[in-house]
Amino acid sequence: MSNNRWFFTLLVATFLALTLLFFLGKGEKPGFLAELSSYLPQTVRQFFPVVDDLESDLLKQSIITPSVTPKSPLMPDSYFLSELNRGHSSSSTEEVESRQTSEARPLPTPTIVKLGGVVSSSPTPRVGVLGFEFTQPSDNQAFSFVEEGEALGENSLIPFARGRSVSGSPGQNPDQTPTVTPEPGDKLGRVFGQVRGYTILSLMHPLARPSVEKQIEGMLRAEVRDLFLGVLVDGTFRVDFGYLHSVLERLTVGGRSVTLLMYLTNGPEMRRSNEVAPQAPFSGIDPLSFRELLRFDLATRARFSAIARSVVPTLDFNASLSPANRNLVAPMLEDNFDRTTYQVARQIVSRAIGSKAQIIRNPCPRCNVEGNDGDPGRDLLELHKLDEFDSLRRGDGYSLDGEGFAYADDPPDSDQPRLPDLVDMLELSLERGHLYFALWRRQRQGIPPPGGQVLNPDLRNYEVPTDDQLDEEVVFLRLGLRSEE
Repeated sequence: MSNNRWFFTLLVATFLALTLLFFLGKGEKPGFLAELSSYLPQTVRQFFPVVDDLESDLLKQSIITPSVTPKSPLMPDSYFLSELNRGHSSSSTEEVESRQTSEARPLPTPTIVKLGGVVSSSPTPRVGVLGFEFTQPSDNQAFSFVEEGEALGENSLIPFARGRSVSGSPGQNPDQTPTVTPEPGDKLGRVFGQVRGYTILSLMHPLARPSVEKQIEGMLRAEVRDLFLGVLVDGTFRVDFGYLHSVLERLTVGGRSVTLLMYLTNGPEMRRSNEVAPQAPFSGIDPLSFRELLRFDLATRARFSAIARSVVPTLDFNASLSPANRNLVAPMLEDNFDRTTYQVARQIVSRAIGSKAQIIRNPCPRCNVEGNDGDPGRDLLELHKLDEFDSLRRGDGYSLDGEGFAYADDPPDSDQPRLPDLVDMLELSLERGHLYFALWRRQRQGIPPPGGQVLNPDLRNYEVPTDDQLDEEVVFLRLGLRSEE
């Protein structure tokens, strides 16, 4: 029986090898073999590393790439093509999956500070800047406010000093934008329990620099130990990994950790009827065509792989800053994949980055693209829609990207939910053990209200939050977390 099994395996492997040679001789693309391998028995699949190596060699031979030394910021194709032939050490998909279950720091069980509830023996209700009533916590609980005698922030009910260190002077020129660094004088106590932060897709764009720096200031002032940062790296908002590295370096000062999520490609841009960001890779390709190209077209797969490989130095840099830092990579922002194409995409990404990051899927099952699938398989999952929140599992992440948020004094009929209305959702995310909760606001990405014209990123205005607005966000980012003291 065993001999028959091995004979069958050898026969199938021989047949596949001959098939491969036949198609190569006819000039066909071998990308379909990656998909075919997932349906074969494990014994037959042992043949496919040879095919993978052959396809990798073909990728390198089929595209001539210039020797380019990246400068910041670059237009995307110049940078990604320079990365195409760079060799980075990588690990197997199995190693990545093993890391996903064993490497992540366990989430502590948080003590939730209920808004409006009793959290001390003699609670003193007060009205906060978010517009709802909460109870002053005791000294050993979350929300460590200023000590007696410290000045309150001007026009704010959040009692912390506004002092922070900045260098440079304000202006639209990114070289003149002040950069914020943490200062020991900031007196909010450090809190932990869940990763909190921002999705800043436009982080690399020079025109967005003032907005980005203000959001970094908010993260540092919030004194949340474990921070989140989500960035789109495909070139929609230019390519400036040097600036991204400077942000990561500042966020990790003082014992903080950073969970960095990099989205490799831009799903929403593919769904637009007009090319808003023509400089982005794959812009102008409709989602269904891109699926076929990613599965069967060698040049498309090579370009996708080059984008994935371009983030490896940043993955290494973030990991070097702190052993507590975590790297996440999503093949596509709000992806347009069906199940088969997602597996092809994640396989390409896994080969490129090895075990340097966990793969997370950010699907868009309700984006009205035929066959869109939302199953992450064994990968982590990030969702954006409010009505998709209940689909998240422990360890997954949620971002308000696409939903946005408004402030307490904004009208209730705002097209974005107000922060006070999101408090219950934030607490539920904490109770369910979600890895992170991220803020996002459309004005800071230069996106108009619904029905407005979306401009090329080079022509947008990127909202800079005021100090009072940042105060609200600081309170929100700290809600429910435990004090380290």
